[in-house]
Amino acid sequence: MNDSLARRRELVGALEEKRFFDRIMYEHAQFMRAGVDPTEEAAFREADRYAVIIRELWERVMATPATASDEEINSLIRENFRIITPFQEFEADAAAAIAACRLLAITPAALVRHLAVETVFFLGILKRVDGLPTPFRSELELPDDNKRTLLYPRLSFADHRNMLATLAFEYGMFWTQRHMEHAAVLALFFRPGIQEEYVRLMLRYEKKFQEVLDRGRMVFAQAGVIDTGGEERRDHPLTPAVVDWINDDIAVTREFRDAMAAIVRQQVTCTIPSGQANFWPLLGDHIRREADYLIDAMERVLAATGQPPRSDHFPHPRPYETDWRGR
Repeated sequence: MNDSLARRRELVGALEEKRFFDRIMYEHAQFMRAGVDPTEEAAFREADRYAVIIRELWERVMATPATASDEEINSLIRENFRIITPFQEFEADAAAAIAACRLLAITPAALVRHLAVETVFFLGILKRVDGLPTPFRSELELPDDNKRTLLYPRLSFADHRNMLATLAFEYGMFWTQRHMEHAAVLALFFRPGIQEEYVRLMLRYEKKFQEVLDRGRMVFAQAGVIDTGGEERRDHPLTPAVVDWINDDIAVTREFRDAMAAIVRQQVTCTIPSGQANFWPLLGDHIRREADYLIDAMERVLAATGQPPRSDHFPHPRPYETDWRGR
């Protein structure tokens, strides 16, 4: 493997991850700003401050081409650490404060904690690229909690074919659990009596994702990724059972993604029963884009079983980069 090309691909991969996650972080700040009680002026202003500066960072990233120099990309990564690290602490502190009734909000504490864990995942990818220690699995609520994660950018998967099962575990299990939580939270947000069909739909997806997670724990344990015997191993290529699990995960996530896209269309056209639901259309589309992200990551794991690409060509825009209103 050409080390200089692999390193360049890793940096361009970090830029790609930032294109996705800086927008996600901006929306996290928007959700927190919109979810606190009107009397919580300090929390509102802090969330608003982060929304403004993270949007500016996202806009800079979207204007940065894949041909940018290594130093330009490294500078953007450092800017992420400067802004997003304290933002993650703000998310985690807010979740704890809501749970303890020290911060009044309509956003559930569990949802804010969920946002904070997603931020740890993003920072973990950037730490990998920057040569810093990555999060422990426990920080991402993954089994084998005393092990550090790999979290290579998706664009680098083909450079680490001997670790594809581990990458499938980290990306697949992490985001599958997030979508199980998405479905559970959304089931609480549809209007009782009027939107019961949607409640039942979300509860079905919660169950489906739970089943995928349960099977994943067994499959990855058999593949040695979840180490039940205390042996430290790093090389975990794909096994047929892991490939089957990935395909099942993609199938369930695609169904969920399509359901979320349909719900958001109904929200923005006011054709959902009663005209509105008790959550923001942006939250629905945010979840839809995160489903696209999981699908994309799992498809790249499967594609990476071939030879690494011979260039650092930036991928075409992904479906999650489109505007949520379809403009």
